[in-house]
This record gives sequence, structure tokens and C-alpha cells, in this order.
Amino acid sequence: MGAVGLDTCLKRRVALFFDHSVPHTTGHYWAGGFRQLGCGVTVLYPSQAASLAPGSYDLFLSIDDATHYLFPGHLHPSAFSLSDTHMGYRADRVMARWFDFIFCVHKDGAARLKQDGIPRVSWVPVACAPELHVEPAASKRYDVAFVGGEGWGRRRRLVRTVRERFPNAYIGRASPRDMAGIYSESRIVFNCGIKNDLNMRVFEALASGACLVTNLDAAGLADLFEPGVHFAGYETDEEAIGQIERYLRDDAAREAIARAGRAEVLAKHT
Repeated sequence: MGAVGLDTCLKRRVALFFDHSVPHTTGHYWAGGFRQLGCGVTVLYPSQAASLAPGSYDLFLSIDDATHYLFPGHLHPSAFSLSDTHMGYRADRVMARWFDFIFCVHKDGAARLKQDGIPRVSWVPVACAPELHVEPAASKRYDVAFVGGEGWGRRRRLVRTVRERFPNAYIGRASPRDMAGIYSESRIVFNCGIKNDLNMRVFEALASGACLVTNLDAAGLADLFEPGVHFAGYETDEEAIGQIERYLRDDAAREAIARAGRAEVLAKHT
């Protein structure tokens, strides 16, 4: 960003809308990012949008918090960061029509919205928060880690298999800061997206300096990272377990992938 553009950005007032009573939702990352740019940020609940006057902020940005509502049509420019098109597309599509701009986390979701006539849609994947991911731990505490909910279907099946096959594993929930520490102390971070989503765990694992083992069918993954270089990929359940076993045996290969993945994500995806 040039000097004039940065100077303009520093004077901007941004209204963010999401359920900020939830401590670890994505909107808090957006708020922190805007504040790092020097913008004036006000975080509001979506229900408060209707009471705002036109021109009271330079940007009205709604962050997906898994709820649905109709955004007031008198607030411009308005934008929506949409992250759950793989879960509730029909409602998301209706909601998206009320915004001037759509930033969609999922590549296939962005394409689908465009096909359905939603204007000004951009694919903007998630990223990592480098302030959480300090230098990787010198010694490793866990062989495998998975921080988050088991979900259902394939993910639940694979996470439970990982727990059974690799007893020295961390499987469970944690705060963002604890998650970063757990991943840093792990040789491998396992991931399985729900409905082929490119989730934040991909970026968090790479930033932590662990070797990421993740599903290859995540939409957009191959556009950003190279399998065998930045992460270890799998297609089948058997291949997922095999990749974990392989890279637990091969320290040199595992650490090479971990270093390359961390360098790539910190350079391009923060």
C-alpha cells in the first residue's frame, strides 16, 4: 500500500457486526487487523445495525457468526465476510444480496454465489495470526494434535481413529493461544475439513511449525500450498493414517515440510 493509501486508511472508521460475546470467533481477528492498520473500530451486534445513520462509518462490515439476518439497506459501503457457505448456503445466498461486497472464505462458495447472480464477490481465504505463533518449540510433547470439535461423518471417524492409533496425541478444544502452544509442541497437526472446506486449522498448523497432514480435496488448497512441500496430503482414510505414520518415522522429511509450510504461510497468509 502506498503512502497516500495508507494515510487514507489510517483515518477510516469501521463498524464490525458479529456476536462478540463469543470469545474466539473470527470477528475478533478482523477487529485486531483493522486496529493494527490504525483504523477506528467499533464492534457491534448485528441487531444494532438498523439504528445507525448513513455515513456514520466509512465501512460497515458484517462477519459471519453462523447467524442469519437481513442487513439494513441504507448503510453503504457494506460488506460481508462469509465463512460458512459449505454449511448453510441457501440462507447465506439470501443474506448476501443485502451487501455491496462479499468476501467469501471458500473458493467454491464464491464461485457458486457468482453463478447465482450475487455481484462483487471475492474469494478471501482465512489466514493465521502470527502474534500467536512464536518460534516452534525446541522439543515436541505430542506426536499428533487436533484442536477443535470432532464434527461428524468422515472427520469424526478419522479423528477417533487418530486417537486410537496414536496415544501420544492431543485431541480436544483449546483457546487460540493454547492451541498455538499445543501445535508448536506437536510433530504433526492433523486436519480433516468438513465438506472440503479450507479451514483456519490449515493456516494455524502451518504457522506453528508442525507438519500438517490434511485432506487434498479442500477447495483452494492447491492454489495456495504445494503438497509434499508445504504439507502432507491424503485422499483416503488409509492414506491419512499412513501419512501420519510415515512422517512420524522420518524426522528429516517431517521437519523440512514443517519449515517450508511455516515460511510460506507467514510470508503470504497472515
